Formats: sequence, structure tokens, C-alpha cells
Amino acid sequence: MNFINKILIISIASYMLIGPISMAHAEGNNILMLFGYRYPPFYSVGKTNNSGSLHGEFITFLTEFKKTYPQYNIRYKCIPRGRVKILLSSGRADASALTSPAFESDKLNKKVIYSSALWEVSDNLVVVKDSKLKFNDISDLKGKSIAVIHGNGYGPLDKYFENGTIQKVSVYKTKQQLDMLIKGRVDAAICNYLAFPCHLKRCSFKEKRFRLIEKPLYTFPLKILAFKKHVQFINDINKFITSYNFPSVKDMLAKVVTEKCDQNSTAHSATNN
Repeated sequence: MNFINKILIISIASYMLIGPISMAHAEGNNILMLFGYRYPPFYSVGKTNNSGSLHGEFITFLTEFKKTYPQYNIRYKCIPRGRVKILLSSGRADASALTSPAFESDKLNKKVIYSSALWEVSDNLVVVKDSKLKFNDISDLKGKSIAVIHGNGYGPLDKYFENGTIQKVSVYKTKQQLDMLIKGRVDAAICNYLAFPCHLKRCSFKEKRFRLIEKPLYTFPLKILAFKKHVQFINDINKFITSYNFPSVKDMLAKVVTEKCDQNSTAHSATNN
């Protein structure tokens, strides 16, 4: 066997051994992450509703993460909440932004892993100002009609929606939730505590028309979801979380109240994942 043939054999053998591993490594570093359109103050699209216009505290977090871990190519894709679940269930994405195991199906949870919590937040009831509705426990909501965002999960409330204890009225936008409240078509709506002030401004509603019930329906951690093949990505996210200087909930709420919202956008709203 001449020298050139030996080199060719060694080269082919090296590609067969190393090449697939390198390709697999590169594939593991390409992350298609799904977003809803709007979850202030964590992320929001601009007036174009384009994924490239995403901004917010979570986008800042990911930008800083990529500076520390430049090997990851994270692509953002904004779609309606219902489609996020469809794409995840069919494996056509790698990760999902800011969700919680309680909002995902048992079938999906067996296939994915979650990061450590980035934030702890709550969903609360919104009612019209003169509403007599109070919330101390779930019995206060028996027989009530609640406006929710189509495609969202509502954790501990889902079983009560399913068995009819609470009437669920699904809409596609926060503006539709608030319209139904004003017109008396529902008793309450569910909105994220931090997101509510920005939703009000974006929808051009006056705050004095509504009342946010302070007691949370439930609290939950916001995490990054990824399929198990991306375990190293989640491990690196978790390492970065321990060193990242997160803004406080108080500071984020103050920023939401004072920040200009994208009032002209017609994007679907997301109160949680």
C-alpha cells in the first residue's frame, strides 16, 4: 500500500470517528427557541411582530449568556401560544422560553428538561372596579366565568376548567379579555401580575376601570424548557443563572409601569406559558 493510499484511509477513518461526533456537537449547539408574542417585562415583540424585534429582561439575559457561551446559536421564533405546544409536541423545536412544568403535558415533560428558575411570578384575577368578586380559595370561583388566553396552561386551575367547576372563556388577546370584562360577559380574567400594567397601556384602557386582585391564584417558577438532547445547554444556562445579576420584581414592575408599550401591535398576547 503506497503512502497516498495510507493517508486516504487514515483520513476516512478519522472522519468516520470524529466527524459524526463534531456534527452532533454542532447540532446540540443550535437551539431553536419558541416564544409567544408578548410576555412583558420578560419579552415582547416590536410593532412588526418580528422575532428579530424581541426585547425585554429575558432577551437581555440570553444576550449576556451568549457572550459567556458563544458556542450556542440560539434562534428565536415567535408564534401564537397554541402553536408553541404543537411544535414542541411534534419535536419541531429545541426549546421554549419561560414556562413551567405545571403548564406542560405529562407526555412532553417526560421528553424534556428544565433549567433552574429565572424568576418566580404569579397569575392573578382581574375584575372591573366595582366587582364584588373576592378570591380566598377556589370555592370563590365556583360557577364563575373566567376569560383566559387560548393556548395557555393555567396549572392548578385547569382541572376545574375541565370538570366545569369554573367556566373557561378562551380568547386570543388580552384586549378581548378586558373588553369582555367591561361588557359584563365574564366575571374575571386571568393575567400575569407583572404583565398586567403593560397590557393595560398597550390596549389603551384606563387603569381605574379595573382591579387586580392582590392575592395570587398561584405562583410558579419561570424556566427554560429544552429537549433532553440539549442537556449541556441547560447545564450551562444553570451555571450562568448562578452568576447573573437579576433585576428585582419591584424594579421590573416599576419599569413596566413607566416604559412605553407597543400599543399599535396586533400580536397575540401571552400572560404565561
